[in-house]
Amino acid sequence: MPRQNGAASKQDLYSVGPPSTSKKVGANRARAPEVGATLPAYTSIQVAAIALDISTDHIRDLIARGELPAYRIGKGRGLIRLRLSDIEALLHRIPTLGHLS
Repeated sequence: MPRQNGAASKQDLYSVGPPSTSKKVGANRARAPEVGATLPAYTSIQVAAIALDISTDHIRDLIARGELPAYRIGKGRGLIRLRLSDIEALLHRIPTLGHLS
């Protein structure tokens, strides 16, 4: 679940599972994996956007600019998947006075 300040935690990036069947707004969010479950290596544009609290258009812009590698499944207009390690690599710590590096 995204943090209230808008930042995504590592757990958010690894949330998996089928969308909820509830009719509530925001009910299509992915759910956390079971304890001990193997985490997926890839995710969709939509799940990555939710985890990072940004739009799918912004994710697509990052892909188009070559800043975020993407992989197509199948030929033609197949599904696009993102490697979780590539999504995490986008995140950079903002230096503060106590942590200049």
